[in-house]
Amino acid sequence: MMQALVQQLAVANRAGATREEEGPSGSREWKAPTWNGKNDSFRDYLLRLKSSYRARSEVKPKLSRDYYWNTIYDTLPTRERARMRHFWEKGGYTGLKDPEAFFEQLEHIYTDGNEQAKALEKLTGLKH
Repeated sequence: MMQALVQQLAVANRAGATREEEGPSGSREWKAPTWNGKNDSFRDYLLRLKSSYRARSEVKPKLSRDYYWNTIYDTLPTRERARMRHFWEKGGYTGLKDPEAFFEQLEHIYTDGNEQAKALEKLTGLKH
């Protein structure tokens, strides 16, 4: 009896793992990484977000720019959305809601300008 239960659970897990979530108009949904709002994790978040977007944008059926634009905005913590709200509402500088422009703006707003200097300081402080 226990073996039958284990087999049923295994089959259910396999079926659930292969089932794709439906997004707008029945297409596969994009599972974008989220950010916790901490400066030390921003660089990793942005790299994962870009990579995830570029991989998903090559998969058919294609999703609309609006969908990507809104999903990127939703990956930001509530506190950080306030800083991006104006850019997001305007659709970027051109109004085209280009996800690549959103990435550039995120990098411009949240990247630490002293990041290279801090890294060099840490490297210099290391002892062999």
